[in-house]
Amino acid sequence: MNTNFGRRLGRVIALAALPIVVVLAGCSGADEDGTAPAGEEAQSGPVRAALSAEKLSVGGKEGVNVKVTLTNESAETVRLLKWETIADGLKEPLFVLTHEGQAVEYQGAHYKFRTPIEMDYLTLGPGEAFTGTVDLSQYYDLSASGTYDVQYRSDGIASNHVAVRSESHISPQAARTVLYGGELRTQSAELAAGISYASCNSSQQTGVNTAYGSSKSYADNSVNYFATHTSATARYTTWFGKYSSTRWDKAKDHYSKIQNALYNKNFVFDCSCTDSGTYAYVYPDSPYRVYLCGAFWKAPNIGTDSRAGTIIHESSHFTVLGGTDDHVYGQSGCKNLAVSNPNNAVDNADSHEYFAENTPSQN
Repeated sequence: MNTNFGRRLGRVIALAALPIVVVLAGCSGADEDGTAPAGEEAQSGPVRAALSAEKLSVGGKEGVNVKVTLTNESAETVRLLKWETIADGLKEPLFVLTHEGQAVEYQGAHYKFRTPIEMDYLTLGPGEAFTGTVDLSQYYDLSASGTYDVQYRSDGIASNHVAVRSESHISPQAARTVLYGGELRTQSAELAAGISYASCNSSQQTGVNTAYGSSKSYADNSVNYFATHTSATARYTTWFGKYSSTRWDKAKDHYSKIQNALYNKNFVFDCSCTDSGTYAYVYPDSPYRVYLCGAFWKAPNIGTDSRAGTIIHESSHFTVLGGTDDHVYGQSGCKNLAVSNPNNAVDNADSHEYFAENTPSQN
């Protein structure tokens, strides 16, 4: 289950000569009247989220549509990464849903994004607002009937709650199984180890085949590291932080499973994605299908943020291989995470990629 709700929205980079507000402080939720829940204090921040439901009671065949309005309440310009809002659809678990007191599973895709450029930011001037609507039934498991409490959670953004009564929906995972997963899983035992393609031209197939071979070399090298070292070296601590036997064994297990899958399972590489800001994405509970996007084709075969490394990154997301999350992206963010939160580092997909790519090389 994905528990990394409310991460990183509001991480901004100053572009041009504009006054920029950096939204970093964590926040707790506010009640519908704007006050903090009992025992909590709503954090102030330049951006506030307001939620409203299209319908407070929906049937099983209706979308559970929730409108989100992000308002910049400060006197400064704020830039937000679009993929950490719903400006380009929901690409992160930005909502906290509970049903009868239990957290509801996020079943959306897990992405690897490119280094942000200006077009990847949503800019809100003083007093300006962005409004978008998302159908939560496409991303969260709403298969149980009942009332769902919904909150928008992210760093530096306070949100109200909205309650929606929903009849049982087909979960996103079940829907994907109907579309393609059932067939792929049925065939998985019959397909020879290696790779298959979907919507890939001959040039793309050649590139994927090369990257796939290099990803196996990355997996081999990573497994060999844990087999030949009995304690952490600079390579390990750079990406996974301070040594503990529990974290060491967890990372070791992830690479072992990834290596086994790359050699013994059939990976399906789907080239239908055209998003230029994304390397690739997967649905963690649908191994071993990897959707390759625009940034993947511009990446080098090996090295930092490479095609081969992207395959390691996405493989680590599969629940059966590690079930990693995306706590942070980029080498700088991963190095900081290793220091500040090594438990999250061994659960972070980019950290797995950078350890495997090992550029610049460390012993």
